[in-house]
Order: sequence, then C-alpha cells, then structure tokens
Amino acid sequence: MKLLIDIGNTRIKWAFLVNKQLRDPRALLHKDLNLQELLGSSLLRNQQPGQVYIANVADRSIGDRIAAAIKKKWGLAPVFVEVKRRSRGVTNAYRDITQLGIDRWLAVVAAWNRYRAPVCIVNCGTAVTIDGVSKSGRHMGGLIVPGLNLMQGQLTGLASGIKLEPNKPFELKFGRTTTECVNNGAGRAIVGLIDHVVAEMTKQHGKRLACIITGGDGERINALLQDEFTFDPHLVLHGLSLLAEKNK
Repeated sequence: MKLLIDIGNTRIKWAFLVNKQLRDPRALLHKDLNLQELLGSSLLRNQQPGQVYIANVADRSIGDRIAAAIKKKWGLAPVFVEVKRRSRGVTNAYRDITQLGIDRWLAVVAAWNRYRAPVCIVNCGTAVTIDGVSKSGRHMGGLIVPGLNLMQGQLTGLASGIKLEPNKPFELKFGRTTTECVNNGAGRAIVGLIDHVVAEMTKQHGKRLACIITGGDGERINALLQDEFTFDPHLVLHGLSLLAEKNK
C-alpha cells in the first residue's frame, strides 16, 4: 500500500494506492491543515503505507512540514516526484521541463494513459491550465490563465464597490448586478477559452479527441462547456499513481 499526496496551491489531496486502485481519496484546504490532527485521525491512525509519494506545487515549506510529520509517524522518507522529459509514454513539450508544474505533468500523463488518443486536459484550480497531447503521446504544450477566484479577485482589488462572491453560480449571459457581471464575465472568459481550444484541436484531430477536466472549479465549469468533458477530481492523483507503480 502506498500513500499518494497532491499538494496544490489551495488544497491538499491524498489517497491510498492499493492494487492499482485509489482508495479513500480526501482533501482539505491549506488553511485547515493540522498535521497532528490529520495523521492521528481515524483515516490514517491504523494505516501503515510502504511508501509515500508527494507532488507539490505549493510553497516548499508545506511539503517539508508534511514530510517531517510522515517521517515521525511512519519512519518513511517521502518521494517527491519531479517532472521528466518523458514519463509513461508521454514526451514533455517544454524547452525547460523544470518550469512545468508537477500537477500539470501528472494530469497530462494520467489523461493520455487513460485514452491513448489525442486529448485535451483542463485543470480549473487557482489558475486554469489547458494542455494538449497527441495520439502518439507528444505533449503539445499548453495555456495558463487566472482561475475564477483569481480573476474575480483582481477586479475587486482594482475597483471599489465590487463585492466578491466566489462560490456564487454563474451563467453565460449578461449580469444585472455588478457582482453578476463579474462572476458571469470571469466564467464566460474561461468557458469561451476552453471551447475555442477544443474547437481548434477538433479540427486537427477530429472526433477522436478526448476531453477531461479536473480541479476545484472543474465541475461547475464543465456544466457550461459546449463539448463533452469527463470530470475527474482525482486526475493528478491518478498520474501520481502511475509514477508510483513504475517505481515499485
């Protein structure tokens, strides 16, 4: 049994890998992180993983705190996975692979290994990232734009009188209050970008194109997209499991 941990910019997710399957996936916000409470919880109290794998895009200090707590509890030194030029059949497009976030790389690797076809991968978190992979496993590169909360927050920070309601539903129509205009505008910008990228990739790859979306805002963005996307909230952990399986 292996423990997989995905440390994002806002949330920390984890799951156990047992017989190539994710078990008991959970998540919490950084601000709610209490390592002693977490590691002493019923979820982990009676568990003894053989190895621990961590993907960290947050501040290094957070990863160090978690690694120290794991070392103290189980006597294990976690493996911090890194972006590679090639992993599990996927070739990285970045000129400098150290600039690519490990969460994006794991999502790309997981998506292509699932479909073995041209695939568009969208991650709607603190930032929205869009990546493409060809049928042969060639990563095409990607796009990065601010996520919903970040985009909305920028407007409220620049103009007084705009009230931020980050969890309020948005629609692809004109708003009738300033808050609606901000929410709908940010949502429409992201949805429109994703739809446009999919349309371009479909011209190149046809109906063979697979589309998958993940991230904290992935589900509500997915509901408004023109094309059919599979929503997988644990896509990064699936990618981490592939690298962990390779190292068994």
